[in-house]
Amino acid sequence: ADLLIAAMEDSILIDVDINQADLVTTILSDHVFTEDVEVRNATSDWYRIGLHGPEAESLLGSFGETPESRLDAASLDIGGIAALAVRRDQVAAPGFDLFLSRSEVRTAWETIRSIGSTRGIRARTVGWYAFNAARIEGGTPFFNIDFASTNLPHESSLIESRVSFTKGCYPGQEIVARMQHLGAPKQALRGLRIHADALPVAGTQVFAAEDETLAEQVGVITSSTISPLSGAAPIAIAMLKKRVVETGSKVRIHAEGIACEAVVCDLDSLVSIGEQS
Repeated sequence: ADLLIAAMEDSILIDVDINQADLVTTILSDHVFTEDVEVRNATSDWYRIGLHGPEAESLLGSFGETPESRLDAASLDIGGIAALAVRRDQVAAPGFDLFLSRSEVRTAWETIRSIGSTRGIRARTVGWYAFNAARIEGGTPFFNIDFASTNLPHESSLIESRVSFTKGCYPGQEIVARMQHLGAPKQALRGLRIHADALPVAGTQVFAAEDETLAEQVGVITSSTISPLSGAAPIAIAMLKKRVVETGSKVRIHAEGIACEAVVCDLDSLVSIGEQS
């Protein structure tokens, strides 16, 4: 699973895809031997609010000192409600995850909106479609969407932010270390800038541009969106074979009944703020 782990004063909070919560709880419980610790699924106790945008840091600063660097955490007091803020820039703007008691989340959100209103900052909820577009623009792949437990860590293109090469032993360490120092993954998540007025959906096959036919598939689209930051151009995240993972490689896809050319890029450079693709 893909985990966010926050060390608190008397507990460790693990944020995980809800579909993996029971499995992670079971695996961690099975590894408890002599430690004085209890592992439990606390989904019913906690709630997470994602706060993203250019004013996010300023707004949260009303409730305490905000974390500045990626994955830094800080405790905030939101109108008397305790919240843990973790810096997670998942869209093309500053972002934070707020963890707080499920029973107090409505009051906390109303307080955030109220303080924002008095300061001229508009805080509002968005749906999955808007957030999904923003996180793709930010080059943020999601577990169970763009990669899964069947993928090696290196294939996720998140190896630097997910795996430590200085800590002690852990299950699967040998494979991960060998891949890091001696080899390269057979496939990896990459960004695609699509040069056509068409949007390929998840599951669309990707082919090498130089092939005369579409015989050899070299990848698959995992996420896609029309990007407002790119002048409404289509962009995508794709799992691509080693053959075409280099930045600048050209590939072909079929979308909305037409053949399209796309250029491979790093996930964090899918869009350039203020510039159209």
